[in-house]
Amino acid sequence: MSVRETIAIAVSDALKRLDIIAPDVPVMIERPRDASHGDIATTVAMSLAKKLKRNPIEIAEAIARTIDVPGDVVAGVDAVKPGFINFRLAPPVLRATVREVLSQGDRYGASSDGAGRRVQVEYVSANPTGPLVIVSARAAAVGNAILNL
Repeated sequence: MSVRETIAIAVSDALKRLDIIAPDVPVMIERPRDASHGDIATTVAMSLAKKLKRNPIEIAEAIARTIDVPGDVVAGVDAVKPGFINFRLAPPVLRATVREVLSQGDRYGASSDGAGRRVQVEYVSANPTGPLVIVSARAAAVGNAILNL
């Protein structure tokens, strides 16, 4: 089981212990934009706030207090405004990741998802009778990068 799956299950279990049942609100685990906020984060408290009619930081704090994640996976859990729950990975997880990256070398992160499948990418929709705008140029660059992937 991956670290993300372990954390997602722990968050779901904490929600159950808090009697928060919301099957339509997924527990999304993602990397924070700012590395100083932790290694992994979830916005589930903000997703639940409207449904529960509660402040998202209160929900995040309750989850952070209730969550039970193995100490060899997560070194710390913080609830921060406006309702993020940030996780700092434990040293054993970080060491294992470094070993995996080094052992796989250039193959690390490679995937065969979608291999052999055809896709159509339409990425430039410039109006031939109007002015060319910067958005069209950006779309061309992004589309070309997607095709190269």
